[in-house]
Amino acid sequence: MSKPLPKRDFKWKPVMPTEEDIIKKKENAKNGWILEVDLEYPKELHEKHNSFPLAPEKKQVKNEWMSDYQNSLIKTWI
Repeated sequence: MSKPLPKRDFKWKPVMPTEEDIIKKKENAKNGWILEVDLEYPKELHEKHNSFPLAPEKKQVKNEWMSDYQNSLIKTWI
């Protein structure tokens, strides 16, 4: 989830966006989707990957997302 869910005045519309629709969606778009997906994950990897998140994202972490403590650590490494 990249943004908080709305608390009021929202409407559900059943929509089936295509893969192209999802890829073309701008990051700062006013509207978005909540997607339900089926993931296939080989059973032989379950135990091996038990400590990892199931569907991680690759994204750059911004300084404003981190705590003051984390930011202070970064300053000591630079």
